[in-house]
Amino acid sequence: MKTSNFHKIMMLLLMLMVSGVGYAQTEIDGIWYNLDYTYGSEEPEAEVTSGDGRCYSGDIVIPSTVIYGGKEYKVTCIQGYAFRDCDNLNSVVISDNVKRIGQSAFSGCSNLSSMIISETVTNIDYYTFHGCSNLTSVVIPSSVTSIDFGAFADCRSLSSITIPSSVEYIGENAFSGCYMLESDFVNQSKCKCNFTAIDVEQKDGLLLKGNEVVGCRAWATSVTIPNSVTSIKDNAFYDCQKLISVEIPNSVTAIGDLAFGKCKSLASVNIPNSVTSIGWGTFKDCSGLVSVTIPNSVTTIGEYAFYACSSLTSLSIPSSVTSVGGYAFWYCSSLAYVSIPTKIKGLEYGAFNGCKAIRTVYMGADTKMSDVFGIEVSRNITSVVIGESVTSIGNEAFSHCESLTSVSIPNTVTSIGASAFSGCI
Repeated sequence: MKTSNFHKIMMLLLMLMVSGVGYAQTEIDGIWYNLDYTYGSEEPEAEVTSGDGRCYSGDIVIPSTVIYGGKEYKVTCIQGYAFRDCDNLNSVVISDNVKRIGQSAFSGCSNLSSMIISETVTNIDYYTFHGCSNLTSVVIPSSVTSIDFGAFADCRSLSSITIPSSVEYIGENAFSGCYMLESDFVNQSKCKCNFTAIDVEQKDGLLLKGNEVVGCRAWATSVTIPNSVTSIKDNAFYDCQKLISVEIPNSVTAIGDLAFGKCKSLASVNIPNSVTSIGWGTFKDCSGLVSVTIPNSVTTIGEYAFYACSSLTSLSIPSSVTSVGGYAFWYCSSLAYVSIPTKIKGLEYGAFNGCKAIRTVYMGADTKMSDVFGIEVSRNITSVVIGESVTSIGNEAFSHCESLTSVSIPNTVTSIGASAFSGCI
C-alpha cells in the first residue's frame, strides 16, 4: 500500500512538471521569467515576473524571445505586479509577442516617463499603470479593446493619451485623478467612469480645483499651499516622492485619506490648528518623516495614519485626541518616545505594533499595553509614567513588559488589577 501511494505521488509530480504548472523563475539578461508558461499556445512561452520581489530600474526592453538551455521561448505575458513600485524604473519597451499585461503590473512606478505598448496587447488590466505619476503621454495600440477599472488612475502628469476606435469598454475610474487630461480625449459612450472636464489650475507644482488641492506635479520638491485652500483631497500628494516640504495654511480644515501617502522624501509636517482629524493612511509610508506636529484641534487619528513612518523618533498625541485607529503608527521603527493623552477612549488594537524602538511611554489612559503596542514591543519598554487623571490600572495592564525598570503611579490611582505587573522581571 505504501509503495502504491508513493508511485502515485511521483506520477502526479511528473505530470505537473510536464504540464508546466510548476514554473521556474529564471534570470536572463537582467529580466526574470517564468519559463514554460503557457498563454494559449503549444509553443514554449515565457512570462516576465518580479523575480520574487526584486525591483527593476533604468530602461527596460522586454524582448520577443529568450533562449535558455538551448531552448527558445516566446515572451507572451507580463505577470501582474511584475514591476509594481519600481521607483527607479524610467522607461519600458514591450515586444510584439506580449499578449497580456497583468493587473497592477506597473502600478506605483512613479518615475516611469515612457511606455511603448505592443500591437498584440488586447486589454489594459485593472490598475496596470495606477500611480505612475511621472507618465505624461500614452499611445494605446489598435489591438486593445478594453481598458479596465483604475488602469491609469492617479497618473497626475498624464496630459496626452491616444485611444483607438478599437476600444469598446473603459472601466470605472480608469482615469480618476488624471487632472491634466481634457474631457474630449475619449468617446463618452464607451466610458463607464463618468469622466468630465475638470477645471484645474496649475500653480507652483500644485493642481488646484477651486478651494481644494487635488494633486501635485511629480517634480515638485517644496510647496506652499495658498490661503484660499480649505481642503486637501484624497491622494492629492500620493507618491510625490520628490516632495521635501509643504506649508499648510490655517485655512485648511480637512486633509483626505492617503493625502501624503508614500511621500518618501517628506521630512517634517506642521498640521495647522484648523484641522480636526487625520484620516486613513494620511501619511502612510512617509519613510523620511522625522517630525510631525499634531495640534490640539485634532480629535481623531485614523487607521494607518502614520503607518511605516520609519524615521519618526518621538510622538506627542495632544490631549484633544479621543481616538486612535488600528495600526495608526504600525512599524514606526525609530519611534522611541510616545505620549498618550488622558481623554483617549478608543485606542484600537495594534496602534503601535512593530515600533520596536519604543522605550519610554507617558500613559494617560487605562489600557492594556500589549493590546496597544503588541507583545513584542511591550517587552522592550523600560519606563512608564502614568497620567494623574488615571484612577485604575487594569488586569494584566503591564504583563509582558519584561524590560520595565521604572513605573510612576500617581495618587489618583485607587485600584490595581490582577496580574497587572505579571512577568515584569
